[in-house]
Amino acid sequence: KIELELVAGRPTLASEAALFGGPNLRDAYIEYEFKPWIGIRVGQFKTPYNREELTASWHSQLVDLSLTNEVFTYERDFGLALIGDLGEIKAEYALYAMNEGNNRNLSNKNNELLLGGRLVFNIAGEHRYTLGDVNHSEEVQLALGVASVYNKVANAPAADQSLLTNTGDIAFRYLGASFLGEWHFM
Repeated sequence: KIELELVAGRPTLASEAALFGGPNLRDAYIEYEFKPWIGIRVGQFKTPYNREELTASWHSQLVDLSLTNEVFTYERDFGLALIGDLGEIKAEYALYAMNEGNNRNLSNKNNELLLGGRLVFNIAGEHRYTLGDVNHSEEVQLALGVASVYNKVANAPAADQSLLTNTGDIAFRYLGASFLGEWHFM
């Protein structure tokens, strides 16, 4: 997958918008599935952490992402991920090592890696990464996700400190109604 951005990207609390002035590369990765339960992705892509950030903008219910997403997201970065779909137990996972977090198109500032994992259980139906229920689902879709990330921070004021970030989410939709809740701990 290759995705380019022709105008400036959105600023975040962790990075200045000037760094993302377009045109720039958003996604550029190769993905290969050995079996449905194991595959590999390598390149620049969204860090598989929180549900709201992983949802494509054209699948969002609102114009902007939430304020918590600005703080608890790792956006796009260079990395390697093991991914899979555990069909029998209706779960999907991602285990990954990324450059550092919030370093799209930049080199690693501290020679450390952002390490993490995400596990999602599709309790009912297949929810996938779409917010809202524009298609008016005729069967209940319910998903629960958890993720954790470890990162050694390179930027002041937290330079040379370790950071463990955790999230949990619930996503529901049925007959045009939808609900998304996320919990974060840093």
